[in-house]
Amino acid sequence: MTRNRTIALILAVILPIAFIVLGIGSIAVMGALKPKPEERNEAPKALAVFVAEAVREDVQLSITAQGEVAPRNQANLAPQVSGRVNYVADNLVNGGFVKKGQLLMRLEDADYKLSVVRAESTVASARQALVQTEAEADLALRELQDLGIDDASPLALKVPQLEEARASLAAAQAQLQDAQLQLKRTGIYAPFDGMVLNETVDIGQFVGAGAVIAEVFATDVMEVELQISDQQMGELGLPIAFNATANNPGPEVRLRANVGGRQREWIGEITRTGAAIDSRSRLISVYAEVEDPFGEGADEGAPLAPGLFVDASIIGRTVEDVIIIPRQALRGINTVYVVETVDAEEWRAERDARSAKLNGASGSTDAAAEDKKDDKAKPDSENASKTVADLETGPVDVLRIREVEVLKSEADRALLLSGIEPGERVVLSAVQAAFDGMRLRVLTRNADGTVDAVTDAEAETASVSSTEGTN
Repeated sequence: MTRNRTIALILAVILPIAFIVLGIGSIAVMGALKPKPEERNEAPKALAVFVAEAVREDVQLSITAQGEVAPRNQANLAPQVSGRVNYVADNLVNGGFVKKGQLLMRLEDADYKLSVVRAESTVASARQALVQTEAEADLALRELQDLGIDDASPLALKVPQLEEARASLAAAQAQLQDAQLQLKRTGIYAPFDGMVLNETVDIGQFVGAGAVIAEVFATDVMEVELQISDQQMGELGLPIAFNATANNPGPEVRLRANVGGRQREWIGEITRTGAAIDSRSRLISVYAEVEDPFGEGADEGAPLAPGLFVDASIIGRTVEDVIIIPRQALRGINTVYVVETVDAEEWRAERDARSAKLNGASGSTDAAAEDKKDDKAKPDSENASKTVADLETGPVDVLRIREVEVLKSEADRALLLSGIEPGERVVLSAVQAAFDGMRLRVLTRNADGTVDAVTDAEAETASVSSTEGTN
């Protein structure tokens, strides 16, 4: 009994341990017999990018600006005399058209007419006095001559009395002219053909001299002040203090704005520039004018009205042989990435030279340590291609970093003067950590939106074929 218990106890302890040891051994044997994964050294994957070709064209420069429309001529109407209003023209209302010389408002003129009558009476009296004094002077002269007196005094000849009478007549005539002028000023007349912007007068109202009763503007020309930079002045070919003439007209300008739910356009001309640069904004004012904006200059009946805020496009000078690229191809201020096709052997030589330069920069004297550091410093695209890239033949696309001279950068394109030749391919895609000689793979976008590119399977097939061809 005791022996059986001992055997049972031994089995209870030893058997689990034996099973555990057997399991561990089995796992170890299976791990040792497992086949090792095949090590493959794949070819480096070139960075896939979209490109566009640079083109050369003659470009007419243009600039954009914004401004508010204002009449070139505008006047506040105010009487020069005071009185009660007894007439107001029917078209003296906001938006009414007026003609030059039209009577717009008249004050009661009875008092001013009486002043004219009194002045006329004074003139008549002064003229009569002068005639009488002249007759007395003639009589005095004949009497002195009859007496044989040749050296009579001016007083005896009535000279002072004549001068006084002439002065009195001149003063009376001046008073008459003043009274007539005051009478004329009881009427307010339109100074030009135009429209009424606002009015503040009605019949029966008393107005004082100098009180503004209406505001009118001329409709012959509308003006827009546009502020541009000195660089934009150069693009337009305009100097400071420019004034357009028949022999030297200003650039054409197109003004656009939404009126009545539609995009409208008016064509004008730059007629002059400001005489100085604004000290705060460092901008220069140029003035665009549109003739007859309420007539022939209107866009299908839509006039260029004062207060309208417009976008202006000014046509500038023409520059020949400009290189044009998409705006997204310009990196920073003056850098462009260009795709260059080189022979694979040339690319490998360039890669090796770059690696050697990195090795030389490390300054290590231990060759093994230097190689190890260099392997870590190299891009993965160079370290992983020992067996494929070194066997690759034919042309390859690489990246070149170019500095360019930019003429102008617009919303959708960049205009260059130098740095790129027409027909060269510029990179449009984003490139991180770009360096000269980076491998690229050019993508082509089809009309249906699909993209043509070399797939990984094709790249693998090409790599295997290259390896087999050398064996």
